[in-house]
Amino acid sequence: MKRFKAVKAYLVSMLILSIFVVLPGCSGDDGIFGGGTWTKPLVSIEVTPASRSMANGTTQQFMATGIYSNNEKRDLTSLVTWSSSNTAVATISNTAGSNGLAASRTVGGPITITATDPASGRAGSASLTVTAATLTSIGVTQVNQSIALGSKLQFKATGIYTDLTKQDLTSSVTWSSSNTAIASISNTAGSNGLASALSVGGPITITATNPATGMAGATTLRVTAAILSSIGITPINPTIALGTTQQFKATGIYSDLTKQDLTAFVTWSSSNTAVATISNPAVKGSASSVAAGLTTITATDTATGKTGTSALTVTTATLTSIGVTPVKQSIAVGATQQFIATGTYSDFTKRDLTSAVTWSSSNVAVATISNAAGTNGVATSKATSALITITATDPVSGKTGTAALTVTTAVLSSIAITPANPSITLGSTQQFVATGTYSDFTKRDLTASVTWTTTPLVSPVAIISNAAGSDGLATALAVGGPITITATDPATGKTGSTTLKVTSATLSLITVTPGIANITIGDTQQFIATGTYSDNTKRDITSAMTWTTTPLVSPVATISNLAGFDGLATALAAGGPITITATDPVSKKTGTATLNVTAATLTLITVTPGTASITIGGTQQFVATGTYSDNTTRILTSAMTWSTTPLVSPVASISNLTGFDGLATALAAGGPLTITATDPVSKKFGTASLTVIPAPLPVTGVVNLAAVAPFGSFGGTAGMTNTGTLTIIKGDIGTIATSTASITGFHDTSGDIYTETPANIGAVTGKIYTCTNSTVGPTSTGPNAAACLVASNARLAAQTAYLALVAMPAGADPGGNLAGKTLVPGVYTAPSGSFMIQGSDLTLDAQGDPNAVWVFQMATTLTVGGPGAAFPQNIILAGGAQSKNIFWQVGSFATINAAGGGTMEGTIISQSGAAFSTAGNVQIVTLNGRALSLGAAVTLVDTVINVPAP
Repeated sequence: MKRFKAVKAYLVSMLILSIFVVLPGCSGDDGIFGGGTWTKPLVSIEVTPASRSMANGTTQQFMATGIYSNNEKRDLTSLVTWSSSNTAVATISNTAGSNGLAASRTVGGPITITATDPASGRAGSASLTVTAATLTSIGVTQVNQSIALGSKLQFKATGIYTDLTKQDLTSSVTWSSSNTAIASISNTAGSNGLASALSVGGPITITATNPATGMAGATTLRVTAAILSSIGITPINPTIALGTTQQFKATGIYSDLTKQDLTAFVTWSSSNTAVATISNPAVKGSASSVAAGLTTITATDTATGKTGTSALTVTTATLTSIGVTPVKQSIAVGATQQFIATGTYSDFTKRDLTSAVTWSSSNVAVATISNAAGTNGVATSKATSALITITATDPVSGKTGTAALTVTTAVLSSIAITPANPSITLGSTQQFVATGTYSDFTKRDLTASVTWTTTPLVSPVAIISNAAGSDGLATALAVGGPITITATDPATGKTGSTTLKVTSATLSLITVTPGIANITIGDTQQFIATGTYSDNTKRDITSAMTWTTTPLVSPVATISNLAGFDGLATALAAGGPITITATDPVSKKTGTATLNVTAATLTLITVTPGTASITIGGTQQFVATGTYSDNTTRILTSAMTWSTTPLVSPVASISNLTGFDGLATALAAGGPLTITATDPVSKKFGTASLTVIPAPLPVTGVVNLAAVAPFGSFGGTAGMTNTGTLTIIKGDIGTIATSTASITGFHDTSGDIYTETPANIGAVTGKIYTCTNSTVGPTSTGPNAAACLVASNARLAAQTAYLALVAMPAGADPGGNLAGKTLVPGVYTAPSGSFMIQGSDLTLDAQGDPNAVWVFQMATTLTVGGPGAAFPQNIILAGGAQSKNIFWQVGSFATINAAGGGTMEGTIISQSGAAFSTAGNVQIVTLNGRALSLGAAVTLVDTVINVPAP
């Protein structure tokens, strides 16, 4: 509105200025700004918005813009005359300050809104449609209510629309409670908006949400404690005799359906106090009959005004007789007897008059009887007597009733056993005493007259005596209990009981065996501790003792206190005697033995490898390992005397020269012959078997690697993975895999990076050739066709080389484990399909020929290093051998030094991948050669590959 006023003021001021400027020579009519110096005529009027829909009850501002012959535009909103083609649908204002403001009246349209220049008659128009009124807000009633726990409250949702109409939306909105533990609210048809109070609390928010628009209205609700709904009185409509009372009970039923005894809280009243009164200050709800008749008893809650009623009828019955029960009774001196007085009335009703009558005894020296409240009618015996009379007298009518009472001598009331719940050790006894307490409160020792038993009757834990002179004496038989000890009076059947627990016999002596032990270093000696107990039994208590040596930390031997190994001494060094002590941690009793340790002795010699095969001219290093009585092992190779059987064999010789001990040299094909290592001191020996096979077939032709020769590693069709930051490939790498994840952890000299992380960085000094894209670098935008072609040609060359190696005639069988061997050039074929180098290194001796070639054929796996994941192994080149002339044809997978470290030589071509080291290792694995896979991936962990020169 301020904007329109400002525009109008501006235009008026400009119009006045124009009048003063153009007054001298007014002529013509150029529209609103006609005459004077303004010579540009109004061409057209544009009304915006050109088309508009508005909800009924809302307004819409239209703007009129004049377009002049020089294409200039001016705001004419406040200067034009506005009109509506249907004022029943919408009107439009010409009032200053609201010019062009359309107000909807009813749904309809489209209608035309026109802006007319009063001077030129030029006009512009727009279209306006009035749609149904839209929801602007939702009001929720009841507003900020409080309801009692267990009650309900109906909420109503009212929608207010743009045309200011209102509509009940209670059943169409979605109702919700901010805390359904305090109150829930229904969305069920027929009960929409009905809130149910569930627990005291709040205020919580009750919200009604229009599901179509999301518009919501809310109010608050507080749940207060449950309120009283009604009062029920019991008994209902009772009848009582005149002179008696009736206790009424008032029960309140609350809004949460709980019930509460309100007898002491309501105000009681009688509609006819001439018939009965009812107590408020004393025993509330107790009605006392006054006269025969009918009255209404009312209980009123003074806070809420709620009431409950019951009718009370009072009859006119009179007492006719009193009966006293029991009619005849005998009790022992010191005992008591409750007597009951029952009144019989003229209407044949009976009432308990025990507390209403006056009680008396015919001989208070024999027995008294109480009239004290709470003990009315209780007779207490004082002395023995044949017979006395107990009388109950009604103080109103004087009627009486009697009973007879005889007092006899005192009787046994209870039996107590001492000591109570004792514990004794195995083999010992316990004397129990039974004491009887009588009705006159005297006590007697009944130990010799009761019958003693155990539970169970025949107990393995203890027995108890009924023999004269030892009555009540329990004897422990076994550890256990508690068992029950019972003393029974055979005359009355009265019993007394206690428990008995038998604990272990006490330890009196500890004996350690053997008393003196002699063992060698590394041996063990089991010591046994035997306990002698107070019951003269003996037990093995080895596992219960604390075992020590003297001195406490001995260099000679240790002794175990570990469960399952208690008393086990282990010899550490020659010496002694030392003292072995077993101490009972409870009684601190000890037992001792002595131990002497002598030096360990050689018990076994093992020669490895146990079976070996080498070619003529080759060597095999044998190793002798001694096992000693202390279970230690030592390498004794240089201490042994080595021999062959026969002693001088044409097949092989074995060295006893210093530095070459145990080195066998193959002389001629033959065997197997026995290699023996003998200890010159103990004469113990160990043996192995050696077979010399014919010289391997020479490699015919050249193994041509062609296009794959520059590659340090090739990942076949699956890719390559590097782990660690020390991997260096001094050459190219590649794969024909197409997945972006197929090669990770590498970068090359051209700037291509394949998924490197700070922990996985592998340097390639050549190039990476793939059929996929890198993550960073020249190939990151997509696969490089030229690089893919190089990779494809390299795999084809590797496959050709592999097939050439497979096609070579099977060569010599050097045995499955090549460790410790020296092999001359030639073709070697794995006897069982796989080769390994485990236990020591492999030496390849070219015997002075730098062009000597080795080919190793295996149908399955190649494993270098171990056994297990430890002990990396190496290939040692001798006599001019070169890594470029060594080829490993692997039928499946190659594992190279899984524990890290070691140096491998030659080109590995495998069908199903290769792995170098394992994640987490710290030592670098070196390959002087190539790792080429035709199929599966190659995995490197901190591996250096040096590609040999052609």
